[in-house]
Amino acid sequence: MATDGSLVGEPNEDHADIARRILPIHAVKAQDYGDLYVQMFRLGYARVIVDSDAFSIEHKAELSLTQRRAVDEALGQGKRLLINHQRFVNSK
Repeated sequence: MATDGSLVGEPNEDHADIARRILPIHAVKAQDYGDLYVQMFRLGYARVIVDSDAFSIEHKAELSLTQRRAVDEALGQGKRLLINHQRFVNSK
């Protein structure tokens, strides 16, 4: 999720592939697979998976106001919210 609250990936697109596509837009190059996530988090992106009943989010910094609104919208749709849930974080 971008800092403006928009979801930047396509359904079922791998998070690493999203990072490989987004980082060059910011003139950022990752050193390896793990650094893809480090750099995306550094830029304020959050890692998100949305399914029919849950909204899972991983972030390393405080969410922006618009990211928080997107989370609130998911809650308003009755989705279960998982923030930095260990199983989701370890699923990279």
